[in-house]
Amino acid sequence: MILVVDIGNTTVSFGGIEISDRNGYRVDFTTKLDTNCTWDTADYTIRLLKKLRLLGKETAEFSGIVISSVVPRVLDVVREALNSIFGLEPLVVTCESRLGLTLDVPEPQKLGRDRLADSAWAAANYPLPVVTADLGTATTFNVIKAGGVFCGGVIAAGMETGLKALGIHTAQLPKLELRAPEQVIGKNTEACMLSGAVIGTAALLDGIVTAIEQELGEPVSFVITGGGAAYVDKLVRHPHSYDPNMILKGLAYLYQLNKAEN
Repeated sequence: MILVVDIGNTTVSFGGIEISDRNGYRVDFTTKLDTNCTWDTADYTIRLLKKLRLLGKETAEFSGIVISSVVPRVLDVVREALNSIFGLEPLVVTCESRLGLTLDVPEPQKLGRDRLADSAWAAANYPLPVVTADLGTATTFNVIKAGGVFCGGVIAAGMETGLKALGIHTAQLPKLELRAPEQVIGKNTEACMLSGAVIGTAALLDGIVTAIEQELGEPVSFVITGGGAAYVDKLVRHPHSYDPNMILKGLAYLYQLNKAEN
């Protein structure tokens, strides 16, 4: 089993991925910790061991560990914690890793590592061209053309990020927790805000992927993932796949690619 770790702006996601010829990439377990820049190695070690114990995975044996991170300050701390627990040096995904992709952008070193994992998995498992949308702190689109060419994407504010911004920067709008709206037309302020966040994001997805198709001049496969994807899966009108663990499977795939290279 491979331990995969995605360090995002809000949470650090952990997953155990079993790989076999029969079942492909199977998610054995997932768990999360906060992304906290004040925690040290001991803090992450203690908290991760507690999570694994609750899952009955504290004695799990991993053949390797792979990490993607968009928070440099947390990367080294989490890497040290994992090394101290499992005695394994994690593989850290960068633009210089073997990705199964050609990066057709001027500054590939500035691409989010999570975007690389999403794109690598999508290119290997969906018809090309393919567009991915990862709904987290940001809503991030990736575009992969025929031949596995990553040619760019789109970044917008995530649903929770938008709700928090309204609560902070307006005098009369409340701070809300993200949840599914009951209908499009809200009958009070809270319902209107939820409709704008969730149904507005579904409309954003439809609009962006349609605009990408027009720019490419051909239809695309469309895959949505990330913590917010469950809220919009049934609302997006463009034909799409919902793959909630795409980044975790993508990281396991990248581990296999780079392990094979070494």
